[in-house]
Amino acid sequence: MKRPFLLLEVLISLTIISAILISLFHFFTHIHVIKKNVEDAKEIVFERAHIQQRLTHIFSHLCPPVPLEIAFHGNAKHLYFLFDNGIDPDPSFSGIVQGELFLNAEEKTIHLRFKPFPEKKKSPSREEILGTSIQNFALSFFRKEKNKWDISWKEYSLPPMIKLSVTKSNVEEVSFCFFTLSEHNIVEY
Repeated sequence: MKRPFLLLEVLISLTIISAILISLFHFFTHIHVIKKNVEDAKEIVFERAHIQQRLTHIFSHLCPPVPLEIAFHGNAKHLYFLFDNGIDPDPSFSGIVQGELFLNAEEKTIHLRFKPFPEKKKSPSREEILGTSIQNFALSFFRKEKNKWDISWKEYSLPPMIKLSVTKSNVEEVSFCFFTLSEHNIVEY
């Protein structure tokens, strides 16, 4: 005849099962935290790569032959330029277009705005968001004759390099450096 389980045996089995469940719960919460951290890091890396690739393409297609004034307005948060956009599905955005790179302080985003060149009265504009949750944004230009970075460029030529420094929320400052097709890009040994 089978004997029933003793209360002690039931309590021991419940203790063992609860210990196993607690360790499994800890394992799965730890896995979830790691997965969340990886997703956050991947988002930051993809955003940085997008900024680098998009602005590298634009700054490598700046228009040096056209008299071009690259100037800061206000608190050094805007950059105006002309560049060759190539072929676009919208014909008004094909070829040389006006570009503006700026920080939208309200939305905390880096914007890239395009307008057709030469600008007509009712010309459309196109806007891209390059980065989100941006706390600070600063542009600087390399002056070869002084061998240093400057925060303004008001000459009718292109600087050899443009540096963009971005501070994201809760992340350290990241700097991007872009070379332009400038007559100053001569390497001296």
